[in-house]
Amino acid sequence: MRSERCGVGTLSLLDRCRMRLKDGAAQLSHEHRAKLYRRLIELRAPEGGFQGLDGRGDLYFSAFGFELAEVFLLSPRPVDIAYIETSSAVGADGIAAISLLRCRRALGCQPVATPAIAERLAAGIPAPYEQFLTLFAADLIGSDALSGLASQRARSDLVASTVRPMLATTLAAAIAVAVRTGNVEVVDELAARLLELRHSAGGWRVAAALPDADLLATAAAVFALDYAGHRPPERRQRDRQFVLAHRCADGGFAQRPGGGISDVESTWYALLALGAATNRIGDSDA
Repeated sequence: MRSERCGVGTLSLLDRCRMRLKDGAAQLSHEHRAKLYRRLIELRAPEGGFQGLDGRGDLYFSAFGFELAEVFLLSPRPVDIAYIETSSAVGADGIAAISLLRCRRALGCQPVATPAIAERLAAGIPAPYEQFLTLFAADLIGSDALSGLASQRARSDLVASTVRPMLATTLAAAIAVAVRTGNVEVVDELAARLLELRHSAGGWRVAAALPDADLLATAAAVFALDYAGHRPPERRQRDRQFVLAHRCADGGFAQRPGGGISDVESTWYALLALGAATNRIGDSDA
Protein backbone atom coordinates (compact mmCIF):
# COMPACT_ATOMS: atom_id res chain seq x y z
CA MET A 1 0.00 0.00 0.00
CA ARG A 2 2.83 2.38 0.74
CA SER A 3 5.71 3.19 -1.59
CA GLU A 4 7.19 6.06 0.39
CA ARG A 5 6.53 8.12 3.50
CA CYS A 6 7.07 11.87 3.52
CA GLY A 7 9.51 13.07 6.14
CA VAL A 8 7.87 14.43 9.27
CA GLY A 9 8.12 18.20 9.37
CA THR A 10 9.40 18.52 5.80
CA LEU A 11 6.34 20.46 4.68
CA SER A 12 3.69 22.18 6.76
CA LEU A 13 0.00 21.43 6.35
CA LEU A 14 -0.48 24.93 4.97
CA ASP A 15 2.29 24.60 2.39
CA ARG A 16 1.11 21.16 1.30
CA CYS A 17 -2.46 22.44 0.84
CA ARG A 18 -1.28 25.40 -1.20
CA MET A 19 0.91 23.15 -3.34
CA ARG A 20 -1.87 20.66 -4.03
CA LEU A 21 -4.39 23.41 -4.86
CA LYS A 22 -1.98 24.65 -7.53
CA ASP A 23 -1.42 21.09 -8.74
CA GLY A 24 -5.17 20.63 -8.99
CA ALA A 25 -5.64 23.81 -11.00
CA ALA A 26 -2.84 22.69 -13.33
CA GLN A 27 -4.81 19.52 -14.11
CA LEU A 28 -7.59 21.58 -15.70
CA SER A 29 -7.59 22.59 -19.32
CA HIS A 30 -6.84 26.20 -20.25
CA GLU A 31 -10.52 26.73 -21.11
CA HIS A 32 -11.68 25.32 -17.80
CA ARG A 33 -9.21 27.45 -15.83
CA ALA A 34 -10.41 30.58 -17.66
CA LYS A 35 -14.03 29.68 -16.89
CA LEU A 36 -13.22 29.06 -13.24
CA TYR A 37 -11.41 32.40 -13.01
CA ARG A 38 -14.56 34.15 -14.26
CA ARG A 39 -16.68 32.16 -11.81
CA LEU A 40 -14.53 33.29 -8.89
CA ILE A 41 -15.18 36.89 -9.92
CA GLU A 42 -18.93 36.17 -9.99
CA LEU A 43 -18.82 34.63 -6.52
CA ARG A 44 -17.32 37.70 -4.86
CA ALA A 45 -19.81 39.41 -2.57
CA PRO A 46 -20.56 43.12 -3.19
CA GLU A 47 -19.89 43.89 0.50
CA GLY A 48 -16.52 42.12 0.38
CA GLY A 49 -15.38 38.52 0.65
CA PHE A 50 -17.02 35.59 -1.13
CA GLN A 51 -20.60 34.41 -1.19
CA GLY A 52 -21.87 31.56 0.92
CA LEU A 53 -24.66 29.25 -0.21
CA ASP A 54 -27.21 31.98 0.56
CA GLY A 55 -25.55 34.40 -1.88
CA ARG A 56 -24.31 36.76 0.84
CA GLY A 57 -20.78 37.45 2.02
CA ASP A 58 -19.60 34.72 4.37
CA LEU A 59 -16.35 34.54 6.37
CA TYR A 60 -16.12 30.75 6.18
CA PHE A 61 -16.58 30.67 2.40
CA SER A 62 -14.29 33.67 2.00
CA ALA A 63 -11.37 31.63 3.36
CA PHE A 64 -11.77 29.16 0.50
CA GLY A 65 -12.40 31.96 -1.99
CA PHE A 66 -9.33 34.02 -1.14
CA GLU A 67 -7.08 30.94 -1.25
CA LEU A 68 -8.47 30.05 -4.67
CA ALA A 69 -7.98 33.66 -5.75
CA GLU A 70 -4.30 33.29 -4.82
CA VAL A 71 -3.98 30.24 -7.07
CA PHE A 72 -5.65 32.03 -9.98
CA LEU A 73 -3.85 35.34 -9.39
CA LEU A 74 -7.13 37.18 -8.81
CA SER A 75 -6.27 40.38 -6.95
CA PRO A 76 -8.41 41.39 -3.95
CA ARG A 77 -10.60 44.48 -4.10
CA PRO A 78 -10.31 47.27 -1.53
CA VAL A 79 -13.71 46.19 -0.20
CA ASP A 80 -12.34 42.67 0.39
CA ILE A 81 -9.47 43.96 2.52
CA ALA A 82 -11.81 46.23 4.48
CA TYR A 83 -14.25 43.35 5.04
CA ILE A 84 -11.54 41.12 6.53
CA GLU A 85 -9.65 43.77 8.48
CA THR A 86 -12.84 44.83 10.24
CA SER A 87 -13.91 41.25 11.01
CA SER A 88 -13.37 39.95 14.53
CA ALA A 89 -13.08 36.51 16.12
CA VAL A 90 -14.54 37.71 19.43
CA GLY A 91 -17.23 35.23 20.44
CA ALA A 92 -16.58 33.11 17.35
CA ASP A 93 -16.02 29.38 17.34
CA GLY A 94 -12.70 27.83 16.38
CA ILE A 95 -13.58 27.29 12.73
CA ALA A 96 -14.63 30.93 12.32
CA ALA A 97 -11.39 32.07 13.95
CA ILE A 98 -9.32 29.89 11.62
CA SER A 99 -11.37 31.10 8.63
CA LEU A 100 -10.46 34.66 9.55
CA LEU A 101 -6.80 33.63 9.88
CA ARG A 102 -6.87 32.08 6.41
CA CYS A 103 -8.43 35.21 4.94
CA ARG A 104 -5.90 37.51 6.62
CA ARG A 105 -2.95 35.43 5.42
CA ALA A 106 -4.27 35.17 1.85
CA LEU A 107 -4.79 38.94 1.71
CA GLY A 108 -1.43 39.75 3.31
CA CYS A 109 -2.96 41.42 6.39
CA GLN A 110 -0.44 42.15 9.15
CA PRO A 111 -0.36 40.77 11.71
CA VAL A 112 -2.01 37.59 10.47
CA ALA A 113 -3.33 36.79 13.95
CA THR A 114 -4.94 39.47 16.08
CA PRO A 115 -4.97 39.00 19.89
CA ALA A 116 -8.65 38.03 19.72
CA ILE A 117 -7.94 35.21 17.25
CA ALA A 118 -4.95 33.90 19.19
CA GLU A 119 -6.95 33.85 22.43
CA ARG A 120 -9.81 31.97 20.79
CA LEU A 121 -7.53 29.33 19.27
CA ALA A 122 -5.83 28.59 22.58
CA ALA A 123 -9.16 28.17 24.39
CA GLY A 124 -9.61 24.48 23.67
CA ILE A 125 -8.42 21.80 21.28
CA PRO A 126 -10.49 18.60 21.28
CA ALA A 127 -9.22 15.62 19.28
CA PRO A 128 -8.59 14.87 16.52
CA TYR A 129 -10.20 17.12 13.88
CA GLU A 130 -9.78 20.27 15.95
CA GLN A 131 -6.14 19.33 16.49
CA PHE A 132 -5.75 19.30 12.71
CA LEU A 133 -7.30 22.76 12.51
CA THR A 134 -5.06 24.01 15.30
CA LEU A 135 -1.93 22.71 13.60
CA PHE A 136 -3.11 24.35 10.39
CA ALA A 137 -3.61 27.59 12.30
CA ALA A 138 -0.13 27.24 13.82
CA ASP A 139 1.29 27.02 10.31
CA LEU A 140 -0.71 30.07 9.30
CA ILE A 141 0.73 32.28 12.03
CA GLY A 142 4.07 30.53 12.57
CA SER A 143 3.28 29.81 16.22
CA ASP A 144 5.53 27.19 17.82
CA ALA A 145 3.57 27.51 21.06
CA LEU A 146 0.24 26.74 19.40
CA SER A 147 1.77 23.88 17.44
CA GLY A 148 3.32 22.49 20.61
CA LEU A 149 -0.01 22.60 22.44
CA ALA A 150 -1.76 20.61 19.72
CA SER A 151 1.17 18.19 19.44
CA GLN A 152 1.25 17.54 23.18
CA ARG A 153 -2.43 16.66 23.25
CA ALA A 154 -2.15 14.58 20.09
CA ARG A 155 0.51 12.34 21.62
CA SER A 156 -1.93 11.19 24.28
CA ASP A 157 -5.06 11.18 22.12
CA LEU A 158 -4.02 9.55 18.83
CA VAL A 159 -5.17 6.02 19.53
CA ALA A 160 -7.74 3.90 17.75
CA SER A 161 -10.50 4.81 20.22
CA THR A 162 -10.32 8.50 19.24
CA VAL A 163 -11.49 7.87 15.70
CA ARG A 164 -14.67 5.93 16.38
CA PRO A 165 -17.03 5.92 14.61
CA MET A 166 -15.02 5.49 11.43
CA LEU A 167 -15.64 8.74 9.55
CA ALA A 168 -13.44 9.56 6.58
CA THR A 169 -12.87 13.15 7.66
CA THR A 170 -11.94 12.16 11.22
CA LEU A 171 -9.56 9.43 10.08
CA ALA A 172 -7.99 11.79 7.53
CA ALA A 173 -7.50 14.46 10.19
CA ALA A 174 -5.96 11.91 12.55
CA ILE A 175 -3.50 10.80 9.85
CA ALA A 176 -2.41 14.37 9.13
CA VAL A 177 -2.02 15.12 12.84
CA ALA A 178 -0.02 11.91 13.37
CA VAL A 179 2.39 12.76 10.56
CA ARG A 180 2.68 16.41 11.56
CA THR A 181 3.38 15.59 15.22
CA GLY A 182 5.70 12.63 14.64
CA ASN A 183 3.29 9.90 15.77
CA VAL A 184 4.00 7.88 12.64
CA GLU A 185 3.54 4.52 14.36
CA VAL A 186 -0.26 4.87 14.12
CA VAL A 187 -0.37 6.06 10.49
CA ASP A 188 -0.50 2.62 8.85
CA GLU A 189 -3.44 1.50 10.97
CA LEU A 190 -5.35 4.73 10.37
CA ALA A 191 -4.64 4.62 6.63
CA ALA A 192 -5.85 1.02 6.37
CA ARG A 193 -9.09 1.98 8.10
CA LEU A 194 -9.51 5.00 5.83
CA LEU A 195 -9.05 2.83 2.74
CA GLU A 196 -11.97 0.67 3.91
CA LEU A 197 -14.21 3.67 3.17
CA ARG A 198 -13.10 3.92 -0.44
CA HIS A 199 -15.91 3.47 -2.95
CA SER A 200 -15.37 0.90 -5.68
CA ALA A 201 -16.62 3.38 -8.31
CA GLY A 202 -14.28 6.14 -7.13
CA GLY A 203 -14.07 8.54 -4.22
CA TRP A 204 -14.54 8.00 -0.51
CA ARG A 205 -17.68 7.57 1.58
CA VAL A 206 -18.07 9.61 4.76
CA ALA A 207 -18.97 6.44 6.68
CA ALA A 208 -19.24 2.72 5.92
CA ALA A 209 -23.04 2.74 6.23
CA LEU A 210 -23.44 5.32 3.45
CA PRO A 211 -23.83 4.07 -0.12
CA ASP A 212 -22.32 7.01 -2.03
CA ALA A 213 -18.96 8.73 -2.12
CA ASP A 214 -18.66 12.35 -0.99
CA LEU A 215 -16.53 15.16 -2.40
CA LEU A 216 -15.31 16.57 0.93
CA ALA A 217 -14.55 13.09 2.30
CA THR A 218 -12.66 12.26 -0.89
CA ALA A 219 -10.58 15.42 -0.74
CA ALA A 220 -9.76 14.86 2.94
CA ALA A 221 -8.83 11.22 2.37
CA VAL A 222 -6.70 11.77 -0.71
CA PHE A 223 -4.89 14.72 0.87
CA ALA A 224 -4.18 12.85 4.13
CA LEU A 225 -2.83 9.78 2.33
CA ASP A 226 -0.71 12.00 0.11
CA TYR A 227 0.61 13.91 3.13
CA ALA A 228 1.52 10.62 4.83
CA GLY A 229 3.23 9.26 1.72
CA HIS A 230 0.72 6.44 1.19
CA ARG A 231 0.00 5.32 -2.35
CA PRO A 232 -3.34 3.55 -2.87
CA PRO A 233 -2.55 0.75 -5.34
CA GLU A 234 -5.49 1.06 -7.70
CA ARG A 235 -8.59 2.98 -8.79
CA ARG A 236 -6.81 6.35 -8.66
CA GLN A 237 -8.24 7.30 -12.05
CA ARG A 238 -11.73 6.51 -10.75
CA ASP A 239 -11.14 8.90 -7.85
CA ARG A 240 -10.20 11.62 -10.30
CA GLN A 241 -13.27 11.00 -12.46
CA PHE A 242 -15.47 11.11 -9.36
CA VAL A 243 -14.13 14.58 -8.54
CA LEU A 244 -14.50 15.82 -12.12
CA ALA A 245 -18.14 14.68 -12.11
CA HIS A 246 -18.79 17.62 -9.74
CA ARG A 247 -17.89 20.18 -12.42
CA CYS A 248 -20.55 22.74 -13.28
CA ALA A 249 -21.19 24.56 -16.53
CA ASP A 250 -20.23 27.81 -14.77
CA GLY A 251 -16.63 26.58 -14.34
CA GLY A 252 -16.65 25.76 -10.63
CA PHE A 253 -17.51 22.63 -8.69
CA ALA A 254 -20.65 21.78 -6.71
CA GLN A 255 -21.28 19.73 -3.58
CA ARG A 256 -23.05 17.03 -5.58
CA PRO A 257 -22.19 15.52 -8.99
CA GLY A 258 -24.25 16.12 -12.08
CA GLY A 259 -24.21 19.86 -12.57
CA GLY A 260 -25.82 22.41 -10.32
CA ILE A 261 -24.42 25.72 -9.13
CA SER A 262 -20.82 25.88 -7.95
CA ASP A 263 -19.49 27.40 -4.74
CA VAL A 264 -15.98 28.23 -3.53
CA GLU A 265 -15.87 25.56 -0.79
CA SER A 266 -16.68 22.69 -3.17
CA THR A 267 -14.29 24.10 -5.76
CA TRP A 268 -11.49 24.32 -3.18
CA TYR A 269 -11.99 20.69 -2.13
CA ALA A 270 -12.19 19.53 -5.75
CA LEU A 271 -8.88 21.15 -6.65
CA LEU A 272 -7.25 19.82 -3.48
CA ALA A 273 -8.40 16.29 -4.35
CA LEU A 274 -7.28 16.59 -7.97
CA GLY A 275 -3.91 17.93 -6.91
CA ALA A 276 -3.29 15.21 -4.34
CA ALA A 277 -4.60 12.37 -6.52
CA THR A 278 -3.54 13.24 -10.06
CA ASN A 279 -0.15 14.39 -8.85
CA ARG A 280 0.59 10.65 -8.87
CA ILE A 281 -1.11 9.95 -12.19
CA GLY A 282 0.44 12.51 -14.48
CA ASP A 283 -2.50 13.02 -16.83
CA SER A 284 -4.51 16.20 -17.27
CA ASP A 285 -8.03 17.42 -17.98
CA ALA A 286 -7.64 17.88 -21.71
